[in-house]
Amino acid sequence: MKTSILALAAGLFVAALFYFGQLDRPAAWKPEEIPISFWAWRNQNPSSDAVRAAKDSLQANTIYLRAGQLDLAQGSTVRIRAPLGDTPTGIETHLAYNATRGLLENWKDLDPGATAAFIAEVYRRDKIEAESRGSKVGGIQLDLDVPTGRLLSYAELLSTLRTKLPEGTILSITGLPTWIGSASLPSVLEQVDLWIPQCYGLTRPKQLGERSAVSTSKEVAAIVSGAARLGRPFNAGLSAYGYAALFDTDGELVEIRGDFDPSLAASSDQLELVTTNAGSSRETFYLYRSKQDAVIDGTIIRSGETLMLEIPSHASLRASAAAVRDNGGKYLKGITIFRLPTDGDRTALKIREIASALKDEPAIPSTEVAVRMEEGGSFRLIAENTGTTRSELNDEAFMLDLAVQPESIKGVGLGQGFTSFEWLCTHGEDVTPCSRKRANTLRFRSRSWIAGDIATTSITARLAPLQATVSMRLDSGQLVRKSIDITKFTGE
Repeated sequence: MKTSILALAAGLFVAALFYFGQLDRPAAWKPEEIPISFWAWRNQNPSSDAVRAAKDSLQANTIYLRAGQLDLAQGSTVRIRAPLGDTPTGIETHLAYNATRGLLENWKDLDPGATAAFIAEVYRRDKIEAESRGSKVGGIQLDLDVPTGRLLSYAELLSTLRTKLPEGTILSITGLPTWIGSASLPSVLEQVDLWIPQCYGLTRPKQLGERSAVSTSKEVAAIVSGAARLGRPFNAGLSAYGYAALFDTDGELVEIRGDFDPSLAASSDQLELVTTNAGSSRETFYLYRSKQDAVIDGTIIRSGETLMLEIPSHASLRASAAAVRDNGGKYLKGITIFRLPTDGDRTALKIREIASALKDEPAIPSTEVAVRMEEGGSFRLIAENTGTTRSELNDEAFMLDLAVQPESIKGVGLGQGFTSFEWLCTHGEDVTPCSRKRANTLRFRSRSWIAGDIATTSITARLAPLQATVSMRLDSGQLVRKSIDITKFTGE
């Protein structure tokens, strides 16, 4: 009996250790439990459509809107580069101010009190202006990459700023991952309502051959775990963007851009693809070498120089969001995405990709094709990527095959989106190039197929096709091929 009691006691002790050990571990969040917000960080304020899409897709509750940069002019703090356009309406907006390199390099010479007073006055004026146009401004955010050794003076600035803000203002800051180990960081966090550690951008390539992902799920997990241990309310800042890096002929970094359109590189005959890791389950890298002097998406590229593209993916954001949910613990208040997708922004993930990844859903490839009859026996064919994923950048990115009667096509005019077309003879699985006169298949290609993309073509023929076969080489490397019905439509 004594042995049985001892065994039972030992078992209970082990069970208790396990139970209380589990209490020390953060409980994993469910995807639907985490509030989502966005940074809007461009020279032009986001459109109402972009804001509405974020709200509808993810119930986004807050936008941190870049409201200008803090700089030094003749020893005094000034605000420069205020964004263009109206402040968003219909969503709570926090006005965010970052700093120029010049201000940060001279941080030790700043007067914390005077700087805080200046920031408070700029915020007061911006808030009045925004609210006069119907915006709801709930707070101010400072995005200052203060050197770790100067955090105590940053805490002093924030403490003074707090006293000068309107009552009820939410004061938040962004934070560098390198701050987490500093003994001075708690003094900073005591002055704010919320902080957002940036779980991305830890490294940037300086020479050709250095391939730095914007973020990895392993890095995200480490940063979020460190933030959770500090015991202060925080959002996890996640990236949904890629970048382009240009290197000279010696392999030295010339320029980094976060707004470069990768599809323009993929479709350019002035660049040749040198190498890629396409088909991986994380961010994809492409290296292009310029065959001649060129200007692509506003970037001047000299002959022999190398352009490196880092492309974000649904899979990488999904894995990072899972790392946040698993490690955030009770002090996690939300996820903030950099950056809010806007029209024409082809460097960042689209809102439907972001929404799917944050909801922990698998990426779904989907393309719809429609046709509209026009005058003179012609019709316009329109294809749209209605899925939640994107393609690799190559000739197999997206292909649309139309079965046609030989000699039935009188003319083809490429519109937006498609990069080429070709005549094919198809017999079962056997597909070979052939003459226009004998061809029974018309194939259109695009070297990039991003969620939301639209490609069009105008075709003159005796009869509009009713079926198409679409193929897409996903960024995961998988080739998806499907036959679909073509929808007829009228109007725009």
